[in-house]
Amino acid sequence: MQTKQVIQTLCFQNKAALEEGKIDVSLITCAYNAEARLDAFFFYVEALRPSCRWEVVLIDNRSTDRTRAMMQDFARRVPFPVRVVRADQPGAGAARNEGMQHARGEVFCFTDDDCYVGPDLLDVGMRVFQDPGVGYAGGRILLYDPEDYPLTVNYQTVPESWGHDRLLRPGMIQGANMMFRASALRKVGGFDPDFGAGAPYTCEELEPVIRMQADGWIGRHVPEAVVQHHHGRKQADALKLNRNYQIGTGACYAKILCTLRPRWPTLRNWLGWQKYYMQIGKFSDVAMQWNGFFSYLFRRKAKG
Repeated sequence: MQTKQVIQTLCFQNKAALEEGKIDVSLITCAYNAEARLDAFFFYVEALRPSCRWEVVLIDNRSTDRTRAMMQDFARRVPFPVRVVRADQPGAGAARNEGMQHARGEVFCFTDDDCYVGPDLLDVGMRVFQDPGVGYAGGRILLYDPEDYPLTVNYQTVPESWGHDRLLRPGMIQGANMMFRASALRKVGGFDPDFGAGAPYTCEELEPVIRMQADGWIGRHVPEAVVQHHHGRKQADALKLNRNYQIGTGACYAKILCTLRPRWPTLRNWLGWQKYYMQIGKFSDVAMQWNGFFSYLFRRKAKG
């Protein structure tokens, strides 16, 4: 048998063993009508060569194109475990929760269908969580196409940590490149389905992070964990997207202040960043956050 065939046979035997065995890291991605993006996404996933035991969990969030069929074809042809799941409730938060229900890893690594993962992303994630105090982490998010507007990116090359007593800077944990200790994320209830793209509010990643901070978990920014974001947005999209993010941030803090005790650390965090925005002249961002804050409270009251 040729060497290539031997390697392929061994890879698929390993896949079968991992289907039933222990998994270190689950790479989780949700998609909605992503037919045009998935081939590029799959190319970079196939290039991963982690030394840890891993799997991929793909969530089809009510797509009406070939997204699910492409996911299933990918699962059949690759030599590592892939689970294809359908999420019937719209929104990234609900879809990520569905993925969590099927993921078996001790670490959850989330990315988006318009992102290209770095070859060592999963191994970097495993090293981060060897520290038993770390509950969540994020990494660098680079712009893939220089013609795209620099939105939802994170170029920071300096490591950083956050505890319950340190402000988490906005944009440091983003859905394009975020990792969680599975047990810690499950303990705080995962993601709120009212948050995330396709739901009433954005910023689904912020709410569980604040809860994990309150639980005493440490967060890390890890520059070695890299994805490239191919979002395709231009400058004209920036204003609307920023507005949605600011409204989502305000709604998130309203939800947390309604449900988490003690309230003061969360309130101090939010007001601290609002003060900073005021100092640098971003008055409209502050106004939009208060818009989201009261919008959430009215929505919560209406739902009873």
